[in-house]
Amino acid sequence: MSIATARRIGLYLLAVGVLYCVISFPERSGEFTQLLAESMSHAVDGLLAPLP
Repeated sequence: MSIATARRIGLYLLAVGVLYCVISFPERSGEFTQLLAESMSHAVDGLLAPLP
């Protein structure tokens, strides 16, 4: 999988997660959005970390 494909998949998942949270739980959407963004950040860091 190329970096471009991984980026597209990540952005798609981020957009779907944000829209789901805003529609389903508008009062807590900020918390869910922050959690989702942090999770995606950690996932990307794990993918880009050098192998030991």
